[in-house]
Amino acid sequence: MVRRGWEDAVGQVRSRTTDDERLLRLAVSLSKEARPQYGWVRLGEGFSVRMAEELLADPGERVLDPFAGCGTTLIASARMGKRATGIELMPLCNARFEHLRSWPSMDLELLARQADLIRNMKIFDDVVPGELPTDPTFGLGRDDLAAAVSMRSFLASLPSMPEKTMLQAVMLMALQDRRRTFGASVRPKRDGGISAKLDKVPRFLSLESAFALHLTKSLIQLVELEESRGWDDLEGQEMVSGSAMDVLPTLPGSEFDQVLTSPPYFNGFDYPQEYALEHWFLGLEDDLEHARTMFLPTGGGMSKASRIELDMATRKWAKEGMDLVDLLHGEEVMPEERSAFATYLLHLSNVMKQLSRTIKPDGKITFVIDDAYVGEMIVPIDVALSIVGEEHRLTVDEVSRYGKENETTTSRLRLERQRTAVISWKKG
Repeated sequence: MVRRGWEDAVGQVRSRTTDDERLLRLAVSLSKEARPQYGWVRLGEGFSVRMAEELLADPGERVLDPFAGCGTTLIASARMGKRATGIELMPLCNARFEHLRSWPSMDLELLARQADLIRNMKIFDDVVPGELPTDPTFGLGRDDLAAAVSMRSFLASLPSMPEKTMLQAVMLMALQDRRRTFGASVRPKRDGGISAKLDKVPRFLSLESAFALHLTKSLIQLVELEESRGWDDLEGQEMVSGSAMDVLPTLPGSEFDQVLTSPPYFNGFDYPQEYALEHWFLGLEDDLEHARTMFLPTGGGMSKASRIELDMATRKWAKEGMDLVDLLHGEEVMPEERSAFATYLLHLSNVMKQLSRTIKPDGKITFVIDDAYVGEMIVPIDVALSIVGEEHRLTVDEVSRYGKENETTTSRLRLERQRTAVISWKKG
């Protein structure tokens, strides 16, 4: 009976679902963004400014993004004459959005002089001996680590200004190009079997050459932006630092016309770990450690009250057709993995409860989110969230899905996965 309830839910959601490969083209258009500066702050593929503009086409001025990342929804809102509020926990994302907001006031002549200073001082050559970071997730060789320490120290000595943050952005791009690996990972294929990512091979012979190329390219783009007045005015957009569950209850009810967000995916992707290098280079490692405890819970170390809440939620979902024990069983899923996924759904359920409160009666909530990887099983996230949303009077209005069929991708970016859902709800 429970299995039949899940199958009925799948049928109901699929009846509202369309396959839209056009959304895939919008999602992966990293090199075709409407403004090149967006590529300087994006963390990955999967939710582009162009896609956000498409999804914000409905009337209404006020927009909310509870998982704002580096500000994709805020940027799209600015371009469409809307006013958005974003909430983001990761310190790196907040810093990058503020960098982007400051860049229109950049002095290009000063930036060029600072670039000359870096070359004349031989920052990459005159490395001061000292203790190097030992975090293996950085994925850098010893020479690159030493050069990164030297550049980090030099940039830290500069006063805070847009030109400094641009040099930091360029260096982060260079560091990514020099990383030895993006980490080995294994993913189940939709048709069975296992797909493994390959290690990334650096594109440049040295960190200095990577930095020089990215700096030259960025300077050309900056000149073009200034001549074409291509900067977007982000001053009316609000980015709030903190976790969605802490900030959402402080917002007024019936305030927003639309919610557009791309929540963290349940795919084994450790956001703090993956971006530890970037946080370290910007001097945000302590802020990251503070924020780490507030990222999506995984089922371990929960308080007694939280476990009771989780137990009540899973029992209720089972009655509505989503028995996680029944769905996620056998050798493919360990009990702790099932518990982690249940905790993830509970977190999103609590967020959706607050979103239902903050949107206007005729408002809309849209998630761009990948299917969940629980152990070696793939769970269609649109079906799971449709059941979760019902308890908060949220009715699925439309679902669009698209897939990336490259099973051998070496990218660690978001669209390495096969299936993404764009789910929209309205108040029931």
